[in-house]
Amino acid sequence: MSELQKDIKKNAIAWLERFSQELECDPDIINLMPIDEIRESLRASGADVEGFHVKITEMLLRSKAENLLPKLKTWLSLPWKPQWAGEVVTAADIGPQEETFKMDYGQYINISCYWQGEDSSSSAFIHLKWNANILFSSNLWAWFVDPDTHETLFKDCLGSDLEGKKNFYEQELGFNPCARKWAISVFVEKL
Repeated sequence: MSELQKDIKKNAIAWLERFSQELECDPDIINLMPIDEIRESLRASGADVEGFHVKITEMLLRSKAENLLPKLKTWLSLPWKPQWAGEVVTAADIGPQEETFKMDYGQYINISCYWQGEDSSSSAFIHLKWNANILFSSNLWAWFVDPDTHETLFKDCLGSDLEGKKNFYEQELGFNPCARKWAISVFVEKL
């Protein structure tokens, strides 16, 4: 390694250490410092690696969320009532319906569901599919409630997978999803 390369590496490390110390003193500084300034500082110190600014930004946002939310143990969405949930309609009327529950720091949980009444091959059920972007390890719960009273009808731990699908049958739910009005909330339990 040449003397010039050693100096560049030394300057890059010094800059990164100063930047890290600033972030530790004030985690909100990332919101105040434009990414262009970060890129320029990295270029000036010789540390302009393809994709580096994207990786460090993701790392800093994740770190900020983890540092600012250390006491967060749970998060509960507002109830969402899919159109026609619990109302008498024909199966052809009900297609999959989707909702996105937004959390802080770009986190979200997308859910999609449809339901079907009892037929000769199956009891009534709700089919739930989810896809989440959550920055910390957590369990996701499906929480079915009465949309008027917010009484809990049924809840189930979906586990820690950020993506999945599951059928909930009438016997398990304790109600017929085609005959009783219902809404769903998503509950996040930090592990």
